[in-house]
Amino acid sequence: MKTPPATVMAIEPAAAFRAVLHGIAESKGFAFRGFADLPEALRSLRSAPVDLVAIAAHLPSGDFAQVFGQIRECPGAADIPVVMVTSDAGEATRRSALESGITEVFAKDDPEGLARYLDVVRTHARTGTGGRRRGKALVVEDSASMAALLGSALAAEGLEAVVAPSVGTALTACATQRFRVAVVDLVLEDGPSGVVLIQKLREARDELHRLPIIALSAYADAPRRRLAILSGADVFLQKPLDPEEFGFHVRRLTAKPPGGALRPAGEGPSRERRPPLTPREIRVAELVVAGLSDKEIARRLGISYWTVRTHVASLLRKRRVTNRLGLVRQLLGRRATPQEF
Repeated sequence: MKTPPATVMAIEPAAAFRAVLHGIAESKGFAFRGFADLPEALRSLRSAPVDLVAIAAHLPSGDFAQVFGQIRECPGAADIPVVMVTSDAGEATRRSALESGITEVFAKDDPEGLARYLDVVRTHARTGTGGRRRGKALVVEDSASMAALLGSALAAEGLEAVVAPSVGTALTACATQRFRVAVVDLVLEDGPSGVVLIQKLREARDELHRLPIIALSAYADAPRRRLAILSGADVFLQKPLDPEEFGFHVRRLTAKPPGGALRPAGEGPSRERRPPLTPREIRVAELVVAGLSDKEIARRLGISYWTVRTHVASLLRKRRVTNRLGLVRQLLGRRATPQEF
């Protein structure tokens, strides 16, 4: 049986620009449904799901926030990308849209940006192959270009990126949506830093305190790494990102199903029951506590990145912790020397 094509729905009052969107969608291998206003689009969406909805900032039925809410209420539309295409894609408009839940914002005069995004969506579209997305990822990033890059990388791992440009918008998103992983830039221009968000998530009384967190920064000094890990990040990665390394950590951290039971960081049996560490594992542990990344450890010890990953995995298993944070806290909390590891 032939697999039906992925489908884009556009809700755009201007017929000329609907035609432009139609051309972009078809050029990327999508079927297309175009509507001038919301009521007819909703009837179509309720009868047959789509893989992406593109909406205008203003429609006869209301603004994008009102339209977005009604789209999400349709069967099968709870986790599809809903993007806004507008002639005003400035920072204020973008921030307002993202805070309302819009997945991404594109300028009408940048059709290439939307076309690139459709490439990613088509790869992971929920078509007849049964390849459903694995959930959502929270992206806390105030750079639009970096947020788009992270969104593409996460889509490659089957995750829809929900972008929050500040700590406040991130916490709002966490209150209304469930995430498989959070990717947090430590340096945010407006308001508190990413470290503050990480601490708030780890202090949460609900399941948020177990949310896997990847911390990012263009500044990779050891104190910054240590602060991120000790605040609660599972991984620290330096910008510009290595896509392979980023994908590896996303897959590792989201391997458990949503809501799966996790052992609290640092929890484990007594020291006497722990298997001994090898000399190499002791050295890797020292460098992990010092805040070095896996690639830096590999360079320092003259071994491969994947060998370091094997040693770190062994450390987590032997110390009976689930993540890097648990390992660092356990060792620093006991003020252990390498001889005591």
